[in-house]
Parts: sequence; C-alpha cells; structure tokens
Amino acid sequence: MIFFRFRLFFIVILSAIFVLSCKPDQKESSDTQKEKKDQEKTEEQAKETKEKDKKKEESKAESAKPRSYVIPEVVKYYKQSDEYLQDKLRPIGWSKDGNFAYITEPADEACGCYRMTITIQDMDTNEKLWTWDFESMDYEKTLEDIWEEKSEMFHSKLNKHNIIPQDNFNIKPREFTYNGDKYKIQLNKVTQKDPYYNIEKVIKGDISIKGPNGKKHVKTYEESGSPMILGAVIQGHFKSPYEEKIAVIYKRERKGYEGPPHVVTFKIAGTSLN
Repeated sequence: MIFFRFRLFFIVILSAIFVLSCKPDQKESSDTQKEKKDQEKTEEQAKETKEKDKKKEESKAESAKPRSYVIPEVVKYYKQSDEYLQDKLRPIGWSKDGNFAYITEPADEACGCYRMTITIQDMDTNEKLWTWDFESMDYEKTLEDIWEEKSEMFHSKLNKHNIIPQDNFNIKPREFTYNGDKYKIQLNKVTQKDPYYNIEKVIKGDISIKGPNGKKHVKTYEESGSPMILGAVIQGHFKSPYEEKIAVIYKRERKGYEGPPHVVTFKIAGTSLN
C-alpha cells in the first residue's frame, strides 16, 4: 500500500515537472508565431508602399511628358434661345492632382469685337493658377487665330500644370450618386429689389454640396455691382476622371448692357467628394 502511494506520488511529481517544462516552449512557440505574423504584416505593408511609390513615380513620369493640345469643343451648359446671348464654355482637361483648364468666350454685345480667357484653376482651393485674357476690336479675329499665334505659350502653361486633354465632357446633374453615395449640389441665393429698375436681382450665391458626411461649403460669390445678376442656378458639374473631384457650373443670367437680350454666363467652382 505504501509502495503504491509512493508510486502514485512519484507519477504526479513527474507529470508536474513535465507540464512546467513544456510551458516555456509553448510560450516560445506562441511568441514565434506572433513575430512571424508581425514580420509578414511588415513585409506586406512594405510591398504595398513600394507598389504605391512605383505607381506615383510612373504617374509623375506620365504627367511630365509634353502633351499636344487642340482647340476644345464648346459644351452647352444652357438651353439655346434667341432671347439670350451666351458666353461659351470650352473645357480643356484635368490634371491628376485636381487642376481644371477651360476657355471662356464672352458673348459679343454689339461690340463687334472678339474676347477670350483661358484659365487653369485648382479645384481644391478654387485658386486660379493661371489666366490669360485676350480682346480684339477686329471682329474677324477667331479663337483659331489666337490658338495658332499663342500656341507655344498655351502648350507651355498647360504642360506646366500637367493638364491632360479630354475629348468628351458631359455635364452631370446637380443630384448624383458616386460609389454608392448620394450627393446634391445646392445653391442658396440672396436677392433684393433694385430701386432703379424695380426688379429682383441676385446679390450673393452660396454653393454647397450635401453628401454622406454632411454638408460642405464650396464657394460664395458676391454679385453686387454692375451689371446686375437677374438669376442664378447650379447647372451641373464635370467629374475628374482621375480623382474624387468635381467642377461645379454656376450659371448666371446677367442683365444686358442696354437691357434685353440678357446674357447667360457661368463661373466654375471646385470641390472634393471626400
């Protein structure tokens, strides 16, 4: 009996020693697995970073290539009517970092002259990075003439800001869905009655966009002064093919120089969707 108890005690002691001796190995095995997973995660992150850097360098190299530009087509942001004169809008293209380039050709209000402005605008800050204005009293002057004469300067500036020409520009609506999220571009107008003409005029246009993260301010236009703005709406937007950025088309009806016909004009305001 004593021998049996001694034997049982001896077995328990050996089992305890065995368990204790195994625990460090188990801990070491667990630590090794954790280190292995951490190392694999680090290697995966390094690989992703390397691929991103490679794509970024390729994008820079692509953007650095000199591009050729032709006169862009007119995009009609208004309904054609004989009751109005219209400023023409000719979008040129986008850069991959959110710059938008376009040409404005103001309507000829019995001036017999030709005017145009080319603009490169940052759609993040709405800063105009470069503008060039032209006006000629020669009514036979055309955009084709100017483009040929100033081709070197236009190409230099557009390439400097990495503008990629785009063939087709389609105006998208004020309300739209992007990546499953709904957005709505809104305009809050402030109006007052003009004491001289006794008609309502717009004195301020405040543009905002409502999306999945709430409402965000885009741009405020102060419309005081002459000529007066008789009406304003958000006509739609252009979407960048490279980023989650848009160019909002703010359409205005401006009083004609000597009254009707009035003039349909536009302004461009940029914002990000994220």
